[in-house]
Amino acid sequence: MDEQPATTDRQRMEPAAADAVRAYAARTRANAERLAAVLEDIAENGLPAPEDCTP
Repeated sequence: MDEQPATTDRQRMEPAAADAVRAYAARTRANAERLAAVLEDIAENGLPAPEDCTP
């Protein structure tokens, strides 16, 4: 996504709030990447044996 200047109908966030939103986005992105890696591994190698899994 390209950063675009705020339009007149948007309210600016406080810097600390914007930083918190960016941190949340980064954590969410990292979690999605981990999930995608697991799913790709399952697609490539099949499901692991149940005894090898941790509940």
